[in-house]
Amino acid sequence: MEEQAIQQYLQNMSFPADKDQIVSAFQDGGAPEDMVSEVQNNLPNGEYSDPQQVASSLSPGTASGSE
Repeated sequence: MEEQAIQQYLQNMSFPADKDQIVSAFQDGGAPEDMVSEVQNNLPNGEYSDPQQVASSLSPGTASGSE
């Protein structure tokens, strides 16, 4: 999942936020169902401080500077 898409759906969200709040933000923001499912299935439980942390947790390989 692209960080830009994550930022789009979490732009109005207050952080810190937990997984349930993040999933709700995607649903409320009108994210496609496959994207909501990806967040539900792949985002580890925990509290996140910002959208970048959510993105790196969903795509660990892309946030490590391996490009």
